[in-house]
Amino acid sequence: MLHLLKLEWKKFRKNSVVQMLTWIYFIFFPTLIFIGKEESFTASNPLLSQDDIFTFPTMWDYLGYSGNWMVFFALGFLIVYMISIEISYKTMRQNIITGLTRKQYFLSKLYVVLSFTVVSTILYAIVGFLIGWFHTTDPTLAMAFDNDWAIARFFLMCLSYLIFAMFIGFAIKNSGLAVLTYLAYGILIEPLLRWLVHTQIVDGPSRNYYPLNATEDLMPFPLYRLPAFSQTDLSLSLSYSHAAITTVIYMLIFLGLTYYIFTKRDM
Repeated sequence: MLHLLKLEWKKFRKNSVVQMLTWIYFIFFPTLIFIGKEESFTASNPLLSQDDIFTFPTMWDYLGYSGNWMVFFALGFLIVYMISIEISYKTMRQNIITGLTRKQYFLSKLYVVLSFTVVSTILYAIVGFLIGWFHTTDPTLAMAFDNDWAIARFFLMCLSYLIFAMFIGFAIKNSGLAVLTYLAYGILIEPLLRWLVHTQIVDGPSRNYYPLNATEDLMPFPLYRLPAFSQTDLSLSLSYSHAAITTVIYMLIFLGLTYYIFTKRDM
C-alpha cells in the first residue's frame, strides 16, 4: 500500500492542478463555516442562530454541510482529474507496461481515495471539535460527541463522493469530458431526473434514493432536520440510517463497475 501511494505521490506532487485543488480544499473547508459569523441573527429569523452554527452539538451538522460541498467540488474534481488525465496521456498504460499489474494500478487509485477520505475526516473532526469547544458555554466531551455519529457519516459521505468520482474517471477516457460529466451529473442531471420522474410522473419518497442525493443526505442542510420540515408530508431528506445503507450499496455498485470497466478495457 505504501509503495503504491509513494508512486502516486511522485507522479502528482508537482502537478499544478492537483496542488491548487488540494490547497483550495484544506484552506476553505475549515473557514467556509465562518462566512456567516458576522451576519445579523435576530428574532425575525428564528430558524437560524449563531448558537446553532458554532456550538455543540449542531455545529457538526453545519460544518458537515459545508464540507459536503467542498468534498464534491474540490476533492471529487481532483480524483476525476488524477485518473482521467493518466488515461488521456497514456500514463496508465506506461505504468502497467513497466511493471504494475492492473490490480495494483486500480488499488493505487483506491488507496488515494481512502487517503483523502481519512485525512479529510480527521480534519473535520479536529476543526469541528475546536470550533465547538471555543464557542460552547461550559463544553464537555460528552456534549462534543453527542452528534449522531457525525464523524462516521462524514467519512462515509467523503468516501462515496470519491468512489463515484473514481468511477467517472475510469469510465470516460477524455479528461475534460470526465470532469464535465462528473460536475454535470451532480449539479444538473440527477436533480433534473428527480424533478422530471418524481414530480411530473411518479410522486413519492423514492426521489431521495438517487446516488448523490443519498450521499448528500448523510450531511444534509441542517434546517431540513428541524421539526417544521421533518414532519411535513414531503420528506426532504433520508434518515441517517437509510442514507448510510443506500450510500454503501451504491458505493459497492460503483466500485464493482469501475473494476469491471478497468479490467475489460483495451489500454
